[in-house]
Amino acid sequence: MSLQKKKLVAGDSFVFLRGENGESRIGISKAAHQQRNIVTSLVSKQSMHNGVVSTALNATKNKCMFVVIYKPRSSQFLVNYDKFVDGVNKKFRIGSRFSMKFEGKDLNEIRYNGRVVAVRDFSTHWKDSEWRSLEVQWDGAATIPRPDKVSPWEIELLTHSSNILKSDDLKHKRQIEVHEFGSKKWPPTVSQGQEIGNSSIQSTMRYSFPTISKPNNNEQMVQAMKSVNHNRNY
Repeated sequence: MSLQKKKLVAGDSFVFLRGENGESRIGISKAAHQQRNIVTSLVSKQSMHNGVVSTALNATKNKCMFVVIYKPRSSQFLVNYDKFVDGVNKKFRIGSRFSMKFEGKDLNEIRYNGRVVAVRDFSTHWKDSEWRSLEVQWDGAATIPRPDKVSPWEIELLTHSSNILKSDDLKHKRQIEVHEFGSKKWPPTVSQGQEIGNSSIQSTMRYSFPTISKPNNNEQMVQAMKSVNHNRNY
């Protein structure tokens, strides 16, 4: 591999990969546009074979920019413990909205959204396993292949889907409270001298009756005696 053959310019990136047989490989990601006023890195064939250290040292001596991208491929069965616990605790349900990260052709990060359509075991041999237990439906088309079944730790739960579930629960709770409020028994206000036969009247309104003043018996007796005496005088 020579500098003239690959036509390296400032801003190009070296990508170090490991093949399936364990063999190390080096690739080059070309820059989107050539940067000006920067001296071209003098990367020799020997430095390419020596690895990233000699490449970085050579670029540093020539005051050039360089980018190192190292993304080793680990087994998909090896999952970080904290990531696993966090994914399992999210409790994805049918209808949950999620986002998942993918790697594009230019090693850039791409996110796609989708919806959980089913929750079931990936295999009968792995009963109650979380491994690829979520069947998903993606939003729109994509330029890269996407799996139909994913694991909880591979995706991120979108917050607005949980807010919708919370709002539905709150709405249902309010409906229950209103129903209970309307079924309560309120005893009506009754004034003296009034009786209500049905004491279990159900109503959300309170009734009031005008107060009837008690008669003054003493005053009535005095007036009656005065009337009798007056008649006798005649």
